[in-house]
Amino acid sequence: MLVEFLPFTATKSHSNDMTASDSALPREEPPMFRFTIRDVLWLTVVVGLGAGWFVNVRIERQRYEELRRAFNNALNESNFLKHGGRAGGAASKL
Repeated sequence: MLVEFLPFTATKSHSNDMTASDSALPREEPPMFRFTIRDVLWLTVVVGLGAGWFVNVRIERQRYEELRRAFNNALNESNFLKHGGRAGGAASKL
């Protein structure tokens, strides 16, 4: 869409500022989506924050699982040693 902007003049024209050829031109509808650079930058910020949050949650979950496994292994090993090397603990004393 080519739009020409004419500078304002000090004199007023007595016509409606539309000629017969202007009224014959089909009017184009404005585009459905029109984004400014500011909108695109905000979208970038929101997407970046969401992606960062997602990655952080995955890393924290992985760390939690590693710590849980290490704790359970240490707990099982201490129970094993506490009961004289028998896996059953109190039940194996019978």
